[in-house]
Amino acid sequence: MRTGIWRLCLIVTGILLSNIALAGKTSPSGVVIDSVLTHSFYGGYGGARNSANSVEAIECVDTGGMGLCVATLPNFVSKSCITTNPTHLEVIRSMSDTSWIRVGYNPDGSCSNIVRVISSRYEPKM
Repeated sequence: MRTGIWRLCLIVTGILLSNIALAGKTSPSGVVIDSVLTHSFYGGYGGARNSANSVEAIECVDTGGMGLCVATLPNFVSKSCITTNPTHLEVIRSMSDTSWIRVGYNPDGSCSNIVRVISSRYEPKM
C-alpha cells in the first residue's frame, strides 16, 4: 500500500512541476581570452557592458577597408587583431549590441576568424 501512495505522490509532484514556468536557458557572456589552446577571445557585448568592473570590454571596429577586434579583461590584459578579409569585415558590419563574438588571432596580429552569434542565451546591454 505504501508503494502505491509513494507512486501517487511522485506523479502528483511531476504534474505540479510540469506547470511551473522557468526562465529561458542562459549562458555567461563575460570576456575570455584563451592565449594557450584556441588563440581566441570571446564574449558578449551585454556581458561585458553589464560586468561589475569598468575595464572589461570586447569590440570590433570597421574602418571601411580594415577591421580591428579587441578584448580587455578586468585585470587590463588585452588581446587584439586586425583584418582586411572581406568575409571578416562582413561579419563585423553585421554585429549589434546584443551579439556574442569569438575572434581567433594569429601570432602576427591578424585575425584568423570572426564569428558572431545572436542568441537568447546572452544578456542584452542594460
